[in-house]
Amino acid sequence: MPLIRLSWLLAACAFGFPAWSAPTGERFAFVIPGDDASRSATDFSGLSPKAAGADGFVRIQDGHFYTGPKRLKIWGVNLCFGGNFPAQEDAAKAAAHLAKLGVNGVRMHHHDTAAAPSGIWGPVVGGRRTLDPDMLDRQDYFLDQLHRHGIYANLNLHVGRTFTAAEGFVASNLPDAVRYNKYLIYYEPRMRALFKEFCRDYLTHTNRYRRLPRTADPGIALIELSNENSFSKLGPGLAARLPEPYRGEFKRQWNRWLGSRHASTEALKRAWGTTVEPPGEYVLAAAEWRENLGGWWLHQSPEFPVKAMLDQPGPEPGLPALRLEIPKAAPELHRQELQFPGLRLEPSRTYTLSFWIKAEAVRSLYVDVSRQGPHDWNPVGLAETVPAGPAWTQVKHVFSSAAEVPDKVRICFKFGRDATAFSLAAVSLQRGGRFIVVPDGQSLEQGNVEIPQSGWCEAARREAQQFMVDTEKGFIREVANFLKRDLGVRVPITASQITYHGAEIVAATCDYADIHAYWEHPHFPGRPWDPADWTIRNTPMELAPGTDSLLTRAPWRLLDRPFTLSEWNIPDPNDYAASAVPFAAMVAALQDWDGVFFFDYHSRATEWEAERMQGYFSFNGQPVKLALLSACANLYRRGDLQPLPAVAAGTLRQMA
Repeated sequence: MPLIRLSWLLAACAFGFPAWSAPTGERFAFVIPGDDASRSATDFSGLSPKAAGADGFVRIQDGHFYTGPKRLKIWGVNLCFGGNFPAQEDAAKAAAHLAKLGVNGVRMHHHDTAAAPSGIWGPVVGGRRTLDPDMLDRQDYFLDQLHRHGIYANLNLHVGRTFTAAEGFVASNLPDAVRYNKYLIYYEPRMRALFKEFCRDYLTHTNRYRRLPRTADPGIALIELSNENSFSKLGPGLAARLPEPYRGEFKRQWNRWLGSRHASTEALKRAWGTTVEPPGEYVLAAAEWRENLGGWWLHQSPEFPVKAMLDQPGPEPGLPALRLEIPKAAPELHRQELQFPGLRLEPSRTYTLSFWIKAEAVRSLYVDVSRQGPHDWNPVGLAETVPAGPAWTQVKHVFSSAAEVPDKVRICFKFGRDATAFSLAAVSLQRGGRFIVVPDGQSLEQGNVEIPQSGWCEAARREAQQFMVDTEKGFIREVANFLKRDLGVRVPITASQITYHGAEIVAATCDYADIHAYWEHPHFPGRPWDPADWTIRNTPMELAPGTDSLLTRAPWRLLDRPFTLSEWNIPDPNDYAASAVPFAAMVAALQDWDGVFFFDYHSRATEWEAERMQGYFSFNGQPVKLALLSACANLYRRGDLQPLPAVAAGTLRQMA
């Protein structure tokens, strides 16, 4: 920590900040107007003496971004929703003001989430969603003004678009994990086709102010295919729980992929083998729950209580159940739990978790066998989402424990987010079990091999994971090749953020790697994003050396290509929120990163001349962040702080 504080002192000296003193006299309003482009000592537009693209397209050289003979280091901000579509008068002022702040990049984000006037979409005509010409024109003019002031654009192609029923898609009763059609777009063929159609319409559209299509405009620096979008990292279990036709399409492609690797069902069975470990001793005998919870305990709170009802009718005579009633659902799964701690497992052994479950109505809950914290709660072999309904269902999960298992682990049922009451009976954990290989009635020849989940043999689950990795890579390569070969895109392309893909996928498919980070993100204990019910922990990041949100991102950089941080902030209100700017400047400079985009600058088409903070994330109207944004542009863009001379490197396997 002393080193961090010394760094702040040195930075303050370098900028010539005045020494702090006790306040005297009356307070005054400290406002940085959103339309200020006046020439003054606080004007950093000289860092961008040329229009964006004046030296040609952004390219990659020696693992970094270049334009012409010089390296390009992007000091940028995000523009969201209506903030991508200002009126012409506002666009001209905002572009000039951003240049004065030392900004040379904007990330056009969430422009595809809503219909006009908050987004780029027009009406659905004949089952096809159209682009709104007025919104395109507004964005065209804004891009022209930005580029004239030396500000490059990072275009995000799929952020918030949701394929609708009007376009012929099942759009209801989908889990949160596929919100905005994330996950689905990687394998659903019509979604992929319509996404490519949007890319063609949007990128080949000619900007009348630039007299160039976006594909031929060197002011466009970067393209991101999709925002925060995982596929293989979420696993096949999610696909197995999806409604039709999404479940069936995944299964169809899974069987086709299997058929390309195995000549017959018999060959598949030989490859997957037979994995049986005879039943052994009980690690945890079946819970009775007649008089008390025994070693089980409930994690709850006065705000989100759980009522445990013992000795309830179970699935069979003489088999009692535990009923859990939930007066108010917590907003997060882990805030309402039933767990049994202190269990001992051996590494790399087979175990079977068994229980009965039913619920008053259809719902699901999460169960795992996991570490006990206080800092690490990760699974050690089993992590599944279990469906429940009005009828009793017996569940058996066979799993292999991890190669490294701590002295004590727990069984944990997590059930926040849903107030539907449910019951459990006869929960037990036993050594041994029989893994599923290929169930009777399923075969490659019929194309009906099910989606492997918990209980399937390791070889089956490993192949399902590889199928998803191959599908994910295939989507990224197909779309990136379409943009470059068919549409003529000439700038670097990435897919989604590296933590959503894994390093191996990004290394195999992307021109550069990107990542996101936040410190003390707002927490919403009730309804998500409720503006009247939220908390932000008021803690400084410098008190968390080694676990802070920036240095922990550094190991994700791939040394052979550029690395950007396209979302970063310490949200307001927080006494330490403004430190987000110098933190980013110092870490990005020392780690030799290629771009930082603060999230966000503005998210409305109007109110650009803000004189107050406008939300958790907005820089516009936050005077301390804006003042530091311009001052720290020198530190990062001009290279006042040079990269560290020594490099420590790891492997892709470590970061998968």
